[in-house]
Amino acid sequence: MSDPIYFALEEQAIKANILLKKAQSWNNVIVSNNYLDKCKSSWMAYYGAQRGESGSAHKVTFGGEQGELTQLSVNHYGNIASHLINLCVSNRPAMEAQAINTDARTTAQTILANGLLDYYMYQKRLEKYYSSAAESAVVLGEGWVRLGWNEKQGDAYFRDEETNEIMYKGDIEFSNLSPFDVVRDISREDDKNDWILIRTYKNRFDLAAKYPNLKDEILAISPKDAMDGPGITTMFQEKTDLITVWEFYHRKTEAVPNGNYMAFVSEDAVFYNGDLPYRDIPVYRITVKDILGTPVGYTPMWDLLPLQEAINALYSTILTNQIAFGVQNIIMPQGSSINPENLAGGMNVLYYDPEMGKPEPLNLTYTPQEIFKFIEILKADMETISGINSVIRGSPEASLRSGTALALVQAQAVTFASTLQASYNHLIEDVGTGIIQMLQDYADEPRIAFIVGKSNAPYLRDFKGNDLSNINRVIIRPVNPLSKTVAGRLEIATNLLQMNMIKTPQQYVTVLTTGKLEPLYEGDQAQLNLIKLENEMMAEGEIPYISDIDWHMTHINEHQAVMADPQIRKNKELSDIVMTHIKAHINALQSVDPNILMALGQQPLPPPGAPAMPPGMEGQTQGAPPPNDGPIPGNPVQAQQGMDASAVMAPVSPEQVGLPQPPDMPQTTGEIAADTGLLPN
Repeated sequence: MSDPIYFALEEQAIKANILLKKAQSWNNVIVSNNYLDKCKSSWMAYYGAQRGESGSAHKVTFGGEQGELTQLSVNHYGNIASHLINLCVSNRPAMEAQAINTDARTTAQTILANGLLDYYMYQKRLEKYYSSAAESAVVLGEGWVRLGWNEKQGDAYFRDEETNEIMYKGDIEFSNLSPFDVVRDISREDDKNDWILIRTYKNRFDLAAKYPNLKDEILAISPKDAMDGPGITTMFQEKTDLITVWEFYHRKTEAVPNGNYMAFVSEDAVFYNGDLPYRDIPVYRITVKDILGTPVGYTPMWDLLPLQEAINALYSTILTNQIAFGVQNIIMPQGSSINPENLAGGMNVLYYDPEMGKPEPLNLTYTPQEIFKFIEILKADMETISGINSVIRGSPEASLRSGTALALVQAQAVTFASTLQASYNHLIEDVGTGIIQMLQDYADEPRIAFIVGKSNAPYLRDFKGNDLSNINRVIIRPVNPLSKTVAGRLEIATNLLQMNMIKTPQQYVTVLTTGKLEPLYEGDQAQLNLIKLENEMMAEGEIPYISDIDWHMTHINEHQAVMADPQIRKNKELSDIVMTHIKAHINALQSVDPNILMALGQQPLPPPGAPAMPPGMEGQTQGAPPPNDGPIPGNPVQAQQGMDASAVMAPVSPEQVGLPQPPDMPQTTGEIAADTGLLPN
């Protein structure tokens, strides 16, 4: 008969007892089905040890009944695993915050969120936890990253004078978990867990100080040892003050609408039991692939374990033979006149009886070529099964001579590792979304973070959780592999320079050294955000301020979109605000110093009442020679207006504009035809 009450809704002491039993059941299953044995064997092979002999790593050992077998481990397993991990983590993906809409405020929040994600990635060393999780997935089948809000982290902002207690702003902390530390419902056939129970270790004296009301119960618990459950480090039995701390997470479901979180060390020592304090379980998983019909992961590295053992055995056979018979033995006929003493030293003249025969070496060091060939076959099989070929490992086959062939073989390895890369990207997306959500929910006090600003220069930004209210998720934007190499970045920078997208030497150096393109369009993006904000202001009845150095034509073209709203067209007050603002931009093009406008790549308009300039002569001031330095390359306003820089800025002749030829005039030094502004012929 099934239990009438869901265990997650039981009283805390009963629930703690049930969870400890579930942990024991999980441990029994992964031991009985050899899952734990695979993980431990893989861990040992990754670090060069032979199965069951942790002390055999990184040295020659001796086995057999009398130590007659010389054992040698040649660690292809660890090398292949390292290359597989590097394929996953070397091309760093870029996180990008996604917003629920596209208004100016949300766009600004997106920029802030992206800066915060970079801040946690680099300043808080989040990338280290990603790499560790990927390494665990390759070697142990799964890797986990856990997030948590620690109210004792961050800057202090208040001290209670009565209790002397210090209040901190709090911050997110990260940790890695192994497959042995995450207990799940073993009966599930997928990884969509409603609940998980995680195991960590804390100093019992720290816990006793933090929870003085449970001090006796905490100190009565036995320190960490092999009885706490399976794990890699249970082989180390040194006395410790660490004890097992269990944390239970249950997501929000129909049975548990508010979710549940409980932290405890025993049935009698429960630190917390209440609603789940996060939007979802903040524990995220990466695996190469799932074992079908189970909630656990699998790694192809386990398929290489017997091959690595075979390679070690063959190398041991060769070395045993060489060590045992490497010192030359000499055979002589029975009754030979040559004594062994005569063979000592060198340059000796030896006389022997031809009928008795001469001394000969006894060659026992010969190893059949089949052994060496079989080693090569095993190495090739390991590379085939893992997808890590000889090109990736740095020793391409002699037949691969061209760069195209090498690139193709390398691309095949990258394709093989795509499932791991996809899981890695999902991990980063999930963790990034969790970071934004925790900041939204818990960053109540203003805090300062280093945000990556224009031209990759960090600057301080003060923010609170509600400054991220419109961000709903984080996605991964693939990074061009070319940007990861110096040669690739040089090619990108050169192409951008030829397309006039790079305007300053600083931008060229930034692209060359970092591969980032954001500095090229941050200024343009800021102007577009400003225009979007002004549109929203006018729709709400506010009149935006106009600056002489605005992109006036771009503002005019974008502001007219406001009038496309039928509701605004019907509202005369709002319509007048939009038209007044647009006319102000037109007035700026007529009244602002033309030199300023042309320096910004904008084309002045003739003042009110002045005759229109002939085609091709717009922007020239009367009585002045035409500018000959051209517009600023890559100006977005000119690109938007479809202007040809050479047609706009080059000197214009009367024939080009259809004017009559001026009469012949005497050549007067410095004399200029004031009526046209052109130099006389």
